[in-house]
Amino acid sequence: MEIIFEKNKEAISSTLSKDFLFNNYIWYKTLEQGIKDLKTGFIKHKESFLPFVYKKRIFFYLFYFSAFTTPYRFEKDMDFNHFFEKLRKILFMELVDFENKLNLSSNFIKINTFYQYIDLKKDTDHINRSYKKSLREQIRQAERKGVVFRKMEKTDLDKFYSIYQKLSIKKFGKSPYPLSFMQSIFDNLIPKWADAFVAEVSNKITTGVICLHVKKDFSLAFIQGTDPDYYNYRVSSFIFDRIIKYYKQNKFKYFSFGLTPPESQGTLFFKESFGCEKQGITIWRLVHPLYKLGRRLLKFKLISL
Repeated sequence: MEIIFEKNKEAISSTLSKDFLFNNYIWYKTLEQGIKDLKTGFIKHKESFLPFVYKKRIFFYLFYFSAFTTPYRFEKDMDFNHFFEKLRKILFMELVDFENKLNLSSNFIKINTFYQYIDLKKDTDHINRSYKKSLREQIRQAERKGVVFRKMEKTDLDKFYSIYQKLSIKKFGKSPYPLSFMQSIFDNLIPKWADAFVAEVSNKITTGVICLHVKKDFSLAFIQGTDPDYYNYRVSSFIFDRIIKYYKQNKFKYFSFGLTPPESQGTLFFKESFGCEKQGITIWRLVHPLYKLGRRLLKFKLISL
C-alpha cells in the first residue's frame, strides 16, 4: 500500500474512470478550493487509487473519509491498520464501511449508524403511500400557509448560510462548513454534480438543502438548515417532499438522507416518516488524544458563545 500526498496524472485518471458511488475527483476539487488548506491524497493499493482529503496540523495529519469521500467498494484485503502503522501522525481518521469488509479493531473505534434512502424507481403513488399520516398532514399545513419551493440561487447563499451556521453551532454544537465551501459547490458542482433548494414564506428563505449527485441517478442530501422561527410552518417536511418529487421527475433512481447515529432519535424519526429504507452501516474512527483535547476546548468555546 502506497500513500500519495500529491496529485498525479495516474491517480486522477484512475479515479475519474472508475464508478465509485461516493467518490469523484470533482468533489475533491471542490473541497480543496472551498476549505482552506484542505488537500487531496490517494492510497494506491495494487492498481486502485482511493482518494481521501486531509489537512496538515503542525506535525500531524487530519484525514477524513466520510460518506462522501469513501470508496463504495473496498478491496477485501485492504489493510488500513497498515496505513495507520505507516503514518502514525494521524490526528483524526474516519472510514465508512458500507459493505462491512473491514476489521480495524486494533486501532479504531467501531460506531454503528444507519443509512436511509428512498427508492425512486417505485411509482409516485407508492412513494406517497409510504409517508406517515402525520407527515402528509404537515406537508398540507405548509401548502395552506403558502410555503413556496424553488431552486436556490448563488445570491441566496448569504441568507441560507446565516440559518445553517446558527443551527450548526447552537443546536448541534459543531463547526459549520465555511461559506467559501458552499460557494465552491455552486462554482464547481451545480448543476451536473449538485443541486440546491430553498423554501420561502412571504419571500423569506426559511429552510434550504444542498444535494450532491454522487452518481448521475443518485442524489444525497448533504447540507440542510431550517430557521427555528418557522418550524410551525412545517418547512422541513415540505422541502424534502418537494425535493423527492423533483428527483423522481428527473429520473433519478435513489434519494439518500445520508447517515444517522442511533442516538439521534428525532432525526431518525423524521427520516423514517418518509418511508425510507434503512441499512446498518459501520463507521471506523481513529482519534488521537490531541484531537480529543481540541474538541473539548472547541465545545467549551461554543457553549460559552
